[in-house]
Amino acid sequence: MIKNFEELYKKTDNPLREQTLETLLQLKVKYVTYRNLVTQYSKNKKNKVNREGYNSRGELYTALFETWKNGILSLNKQQISRLKEKGSYGGKIYELFDCLSKNAGKSDTYADCQKILRNNPIIDKYCWDKYVVGNSSYVHVYSRELRGKQEEYMEIKHRLYLNPEPDDMYNLIGRFTYKALKKKIAFYYKFDDDDIKSRDDEIVLYADDNNLFDYLNILEEIAKEKPEIIKRMKKPPMMTGHIENWIGYASEPQDDNSYNNIVASVINESLKDIKGEKSLEVQKILLRDNITRKMHKLGYDSRNICFNEKIKERTLNER
Repeated sequence: MIKNFEELYKKTDNPLREQTLETLLQLKVKYVTYRNLVTQYSKNKKNKVNREGYNSRGELYTALFETWKNGILSLNKQQISRLKEKGSYGGKIYELFDCLSKNAGKSDTYADCQKILRNNPIIDKYCWDKYVVGNSSYVHVYSRELRGKQEEYMEIKHRLYLNPEPDDMYNLIGRFTYKALKKKIAFYYKFDDDDIKSRDDEIVLYADDNNLFDYLNILEEIAKEKPEIIKRMKKPPMMTGHIENWIGYASEPQDDNSYNNIVASVINESLKDIKGEKSLEVQKILLRDNITRKMHKLGYDSRNICFNEKIKERTLNER
C-alpha cells in the first residue's frame, strides 16, 4: 500500500524507459500528437463492449442516478436555501427537489432511469452526467454533483490513468465509485463511454493531495478482490509513470493544459534537436537528455518527469 509521496515516488517508474524511447523514435509521423501517446498499448485490446459489459454499464448508470437523486433529496431546508441563493441548478433547486420527490421512484434498471429522464425535463437537464458537456465521448463523474453540491471544489494536483479491457471497465468504475462513496471520499473521474475502446487512458482519476492515497488504496482493494480484472488490464499511457505496470501517474500541470499535450510538444522539440543523428543508441541517449532538460525547465523532476518539482520536495520533507 502506498501511504505517502516518498513511497509513491519510489514505486513510480520514469516514463523515459528504453522501450518508450525506441517507440518514439520509430513513430512514422511528422508530428507527435497527444493521440500518439495514448494509443500505443490498446492495439491488441478487444475494442468493443459485449453484452456483459453493457449490463455493467446499465448497473453503473442506474447506481449513479440513484446516488445523485438521493443526494438532492437528503438536503435539508437550509442547504436548499443556500443553493437557491447561489443560483445552483439554474436557480431551480426547489422545482428540481419537488419533481424528484414526486416523479422519481426507485430505479431498479437503466430503463427505469431513462423513463424518468424522458418524462421529466428538469431532472434530465440537471442530472449528474451534465457536469461536463462537450463533444468528447468521455463522461465525467464528480462526487460533488452526486452529493447535492455539498462538497468544495477539488483542487486537482494529480492524475491516475487506467486501461482496462472494455468488458471490465464499467465493473471497475462501479467498484471504485461504491468504495469511494462508502468511505465518504471526495472523487472525480472521467471514462470513455464510446462503444469502441481504442485508448490507453480509458479511465482518468483526478485527485488532490488529500484523496490521492485513498484512490490508490481503493485500487489495491479492487486488485485483491478481482485479480482477473487487473490481469487483463493493458498498460496505461506510455509517457505516464507506471505503478506496478497497470496504474499510470502524472502530476497535474499548473495551467489548464494536459500533461500528455505538454509532453507531446516537448517530444517534438526534442526530436528536432537530434535530427541527422544516425546511431539509434545515440539517438535514445540524446532524446532522453533533451526531454528531461526541457521538462525540467517546465517545472518537472529531472529524475522522473511525470512528477513536478513540488512533489519531489514533498518526498524530501517526509523523510
